[in-house]
Amino acid sequence: MAYSVGNIKTFKGMEGAGFNAVLYRDGKKVAFVIDSGNGGECDFQWKDLESPKVDINITIDDGKPHTFKGTPEEKILYEYLETLPREPSEYFPEGHKTDPDIFVEKLLNKFESERWLKRSLRKKYLFQIGDKIGSEEYQTFKKQPNITREWVETYIKKTYPNKKYKLLGE
Repeated sequence: MAYSVGNIKTFKGMEGAGFNAVLYRDGKKVAFVIDSGNGGECDFQWKDLESPKVDINITIDDGKPHTFKGTPEEKILYEYLETLPREPSEYFPEGHKTDPDIFVEKLLNKFESERWLKRSLRKKYLFQIGDKIGSEEYQTFKKQPNITREWVETYIKKTYPNKKYKLLGE
């Protein structure tokens, strides 16, 4: 099962950034999600809203069970969220469960990061050195006729001898 977001629109809300996005499960639209940027929770407009309601059983962070009615797609999402590792939290030493809002925000951040990376690679070579590999920090060289991938690789090896590196860009 794979969730993703698309058709994203961002805007400035009353208490921060907001967004509208479509939530997809395995490539199928399952909900329209709105974060109005007012400091509250996201609103989910489920595509199967007219389907008969089902019981959704969750355990909240304090370990207490909670049951509520929702759509079949909503239940599938909550069941999926139960399989995810707990999120780090300053309030809960063992972490807290991922809720739909946090989950969609993480999908949105992943989408935005991938879009930034794709756009950056059109005009730049990006590389990471040592402990920065896998982070969101990159060093860059603008693509020019005299700056090729081979030139950047030679530069890295000379400047950072004996260090692991990751070079992106064709």
